[in-house]
Amino acid sequence: MASRRYDAQKTKQELAMIAKELFIKKGYLATSIGDICCASGVSKGSLYYHFQSKEILFLYIVEENAQDWISKWQKKSNQYTNAIDKMYGFTEFYVEDFRNPFLQASEEFSVNELGKKEVIEQVLGVKKKTFQIFEQIIQQGIHEGEFVSVDVSLLTRTYRALLEGLSLSFYEMSIEEMKDLYRNAITLFLEGIAKKK
Repeated sequence: MASRRYDAQKTKQELAMIAKELFIKKGYLATSIGDICCASGVSKGSLYYHFQSKEILFLYIVEENAQDWISKWQKKSNQYTNAIDKMYGFTEFYVEDFRNPFLQASEEFSVNELGKKEVIEQVLGVKKKTFQIFEQIIQQGIHEGEFVSVDVSLLTRTYRALLEGLSLSFYEMSIEEMKDLYRNAITLFLEGIAKKK
């Protein structure tokens, strides 16, 4: 019984991996269920057994992608000794993700599918996990006396809004220019919340 569950999970992950490559190559809208079945060699019935729709399959990939991203950050975060360095490190890590080839398909998906309540809820659930990283850095800075002791939720939302707002510059700047922009913005943000010696 456990072996059958393992095989089903393995098949699900393989389908997701193949679908992700197609979404990267062709985009979300241009990739059909038929394309995924053809590339994976499974029937539509088998694909629908694992994923009830292309939308659900895509959201599964988004979730897997986010988990992978969080794991990579957790490993990288160990090299920073304080919250200020961690904030700069995380900000650079965040900008590096703009190179992720899956990003374009994700944007296309967002434009076309985010009007649906259940999709919004699932995407917000994924985003919440990444927002917890912001909160942990802010809490560490307050706890260790690097940042002023104010509402953690307010600082977290401000930091998040800063990162997300600056991401619009992606369309007009290189990654290196983006890193400089973000570094300067974080310096200004830290000047506002740094505990005065």
